[in-house]
Amino acid sequence: MRRIFHSFMWMLASPFLLSAAHVPDEILIKWANPPASSTWTVPGSGATIVKVKSVGTSGLELWRVAGQKPVETVLPYAAAQADQTRKRLAVSGPAAQAAALFGSDPAVLSYATNDYRYLLGRVPNDPLVASQYHLDMIRAFAGWEFDIGNSTPTTIAIIDTGVAIDHVDLSSASGKIWINPVDVPGGGDQDGNGRTDDFWGWDFADNDNNPADCLGHGTLVASAAGAATDNGTGAAGVSWGAKILPLKIFSAFGCNSASTADIIAAIDYAVWVSTAHRSYTGRTVINLSLGCPGSDACGAPCPPNNLEEDAMARALANNVPVIAAKGNCGNSVAVIPSDYAGVFGVGATNRTDSLASFSSIGSGVDLVAPGVDILGANRNGGFGNNGDDGTSFSAPIVAGAAALIFSVLPAATTTQVFNILTGGADDLGSAGRDDQFGHGRLNLLKSMRLARYGTLSGFDATTQAIALPNPFKAGDNRRATFSVPDDVVGPNIKVQVYDVSGSLIRELESASWDGKNENGFLVASGVYIFEVKTDKGSARGRVIVDAGE
Repeated sequence: MRRIFHSFMWMLASPFLLSAAHVPDEILIKWANPPASSTWTVPGSGATIVKVKSVGTSGLELWRVAGQKPVETVLPYAAAQADQTRKRLAVSGPAAQAAALFGSDPAVLSYATNDYRYLLGRVPNDPLVASQYHLDMIRAFAGWEFDIGNSTPTTIAIIDTGVAIDHVDLSSASGKIWINPVDVPGGGDQDGNGRTDDFWGWDFADNDNNPADCLGHGTLVASAAGAATDNGTGAAGVSWGAKILPLKIFSAFGCNSASTADIIAAIDYAVWVSTAHRSYTGRTVINLSLGCPGSDACGAPCPPNNLEEDAMARALANNVPVIAAKGNCGNSVAVIPSDYAGVFGVGATNRTDSLASFSSIGSGVDLVAPGVDILGANRNGGFGNNGDDGTSFSAPIVAGAAALIFSVLPAATTTQVFNILTGGADDLGSAGRDDQFGHGRLNLLKSMRLARYGTLSGFDATTQAIALPNPFKAGDNRRATFSVPDDVVGPNIKVQVYDVSGSLIRELESASWDGKNENGFLVASGVYIFEVKTDKGSARGRVIVDAGE
């Protein structure tokens, strides 16, 4: 019998694109004949601009319309992929449009352009995002700039305890649950697969068409992988666009064990869906947050089962990736199915990006992802975290990433998907692959960049600022401290803090922040982007603020 790895996760979702353009009322100018003062009246318009500062060493200057305060917007990260830098786009954009404001006399103006700014990331509007540390850790916000899973159809098969298919973040009304495009309720076995009215998955344990969750585990797993996102409710899933296919295999012994026969049948069903209904289903990913031995028998290895392994092989032969939790025993005892050939085994990290104490190790670890304190949906319709952790919730985070890769590359092979996941990972532990972290911790930004462009050459995804603590609980004289890479450390520190809409919230001259805006009031809970500048350079990062409203 297979047992679930006891560890629950909660999640919901919703997206928000950091929309676009330039800093209003600001312009970058290179003068042919600079004005004598720092104030200049624009010919023909009567508008007055004032010099803000010099930019770089080329004679470029930043000017602002007099009396206006900078209200910054951001350019989506993906729009700047051509040169893969993270700096002001000082000489790109519609220069002619900017020049028209000031006149085009070359004796006065060498060139002018809007002051474009972009920041890394696409942040959903789900209220629990502020507490979903794992999204920032895997660089999900930046990865979503490449794709959110809506480019082509994808489906994640959750082989588990069932899914709360009436949950606001996992329901057919939210567009998340896979719906059989042929069978309809009361219509019989219209697709000829031997299952009557398998409208939204199947309960293999009880052999009926109601895959409702009997425990809560599967709902949380599904939520982590692909809960409805940017719906203003709950938390955010990794793949915004993937459908969830509920395949229930747990029922007996308090919904805590499943049979080999049901596991095999569920895998074969997922493969059938991926082929018989490809135009609707798109590419399919299988998630298995289960294993043997379970947490109640960590010292007793389970013998491999040839029939199970054959089922995994059938899935892989049909280019259906199988993502499996590595187990919560914290030792090197082999765990199946994660240790089967070709199955992608996922271990767990914690809030400090260290290996979780319970995460099993060994040759079957291919990747790690956060598996502690994951938030999302529960089977009773609410949201939260029941305090249970595990690789059960690391695996669907990776499954969601695999679905995003398929959205970008619908013709990719399973091997290509695995190579993109491992090739984009942040190496932790010993250099190269090791038995604790596998190839490293999932980095969605780098993996999505690999999926989109096929290379990380010339791409620096590591130079970033960090905030500690993160999440940061503001108030009571607490402060978040900002740190930057060594090559940015230098004198004359300046920090700018923005909200997710790109509005400038606070300017600082020290490397810490009390969570307040320019008016001295605590900011609202949410995700904030900050940029640290020194004489040596600049770096950006994110901090999640809990204002305790």
